[in-house]
Amino acid sequence: MKKLVDTQYLAYEKKSISITEKGISVIELLHKTNIILLTSPELTAGWEKELEEVRKGKSSKPFMDGINSLAKLIVEETKKLSINSVDFIQTYGKCPKCKNSILLNMRSHYCSVHKDACTFYIWKMQYHKNITPKMVEQLLLKGRTN
Repeated sequence: MKKLVDTQYLAYEKKSISITEKGISVIELLHKTNIILLTSPELTAGWEKELEEVRKGKSSKPFMDGINSLAKLIVEETKKLSINSVDFIQTYGKCPKCKNSILLNMRSHYCSVHKDACTFYIWKMQYHKNITPKMVEQLLLKGRTN
């Protein structure tokens, strides 16, 4: 759960947890593919039980074979998606170097053309501090954060 909150798929609201727009977009994206079963609470609960058995050294070959097959299916279905169908990617402003969009991945805020031409990025962790999308927006607009 912590990782889902940290990556902004879920958010804490008072004493409950709710899904964010980003989380909803991912589920909508999964609905566009044949891998919708990943959104099934029953399936993921069953996996938790099986994975606990694997952790205890009671490896279940059929379970692991099933996971392997599912991983292959996910890769194949993901390859079929066009970049335009990944509309859940949120931009945080314009790159100061080339004026393209700034995106976010697991480790950094980066320019959308980083693989082709631009080298602009901001690591998410700077001096033991998490650099949030809001901070990046402030940096891009004002040149500093609050």
